[in-house]
Amino acid sequence: MERVAFTAPVEGGSSRIENVELIPTGMQLCTFYGLADLGTQDSQKFGPKHKCQLAFEFPQELRQFYEGDEMKPCAIFTDETLSMAPKSNLRKNFIENMEGHKLTDDEAKNFRIDELIGKHYVATISHSPDGKYANISSITQLTDKNRLMFGLNESKVPQINESFFFHLSQGFTSESFKNLPKFVREKIKKSAEGLAHARNGGSFLEPDPSDFKKNSNAGKKIIMLPNADYTYEQYKDADWTDQMLIDNGVAKWDEPVQAPSPQEGPGAPSPQPSAPKSPQPQQPQEGNAPQQPSAPAPAPESVPSQPAEKKFVIKNGSDLQAWLDKGWTKELMIKNNHAHYE
Repeated sequence: MERVAFTAPVEGGSSRIENVELIPTGMQLCTFYGLADLGTQDSQKFGPKHKCQLAFEFPQELRQFYEGDEMKPCAIFTDETLSMAPKSNLRKNFIENMEGHKLTDDEAKNFRIDELIGKHYVATISHSPDGKYANISSITQLTDKNRLMFGLNESKVPQINESFFFHLSQGFTSESFKNLPKFVREKIKKSAEGLAHARNGGSFLEPDPSDFKKNSNAGKKIIMLPNADYTYEQYKDADWTDQMLIDNGVAKWDEPVQAPSPQEGPGAPSPQPSAPKSPQPQQPQEGNAPQQPSAPAPAPESVPSQPAEKKFVIKNGSDLQAWLDKGWTKELMIKNNHAHYE
């Protein structure tokens, strides 16, 4: 019998760290950063239900999830029945609390859940009885009063994960689907809509494996730039991540890192130079660049302080508050080429 080479890959094995510390119980700062239409999901207990998934990151709870990776924020993904009925969990326990008031049925019927992406909240965390999972037991708005408990100054709250958004109407071959976390894509594939799409010969757009290699910084050396006011160790002691150092221009990787091409969200407004206040910002539905990190906790002079904020300029001269009221962040406006820093 003719033999063939029987080898095993050196790379590709799981390096996920086991038993990562859960988000502590109690009140925690979080950002609503992802929303996905999961389609019709079947369960033996409740039968088929149209589901959606809400994703929250916790920027002050950083963990190392994979060996060689930098610290990243913990996240909680919650699946809810896609219903805004008065007693539905989505409306009663999430949307109304996130909005800070009860909704009328007319308001609930027309409520744009996607317009909440990028906004910040305070979640009360509980742990499952077996101690394996952290859950959101309640959520409320981030206000001037409760932000003080998190050491926040002004309105700066970091967002580290890329925002994501997917609606079934966008299709399984859309960039929105491709950019979803892998486990979310897999869950959608198993929906009634996903299975029907596959039976009819449809395909699903998946990320190119080479993208992960090009965009991965694991194992790379970070180099502090001459303009850095502190050493790498001092920044780390002040809870700065490598990505924060890069984003604030005080460090770089030892080789070029190819960033993903910016993508316009489906709802991104078109600039109107001739009418400064005419654009009405709509909530973007995909893509969100990391925001500037907030200042590390106050510390002695040997610890890095908040980076100086540059002047923010909107390219078409429209009203900044109008954009902010629609849930846009400054960093997302920059990524979608509607503004820049000077």
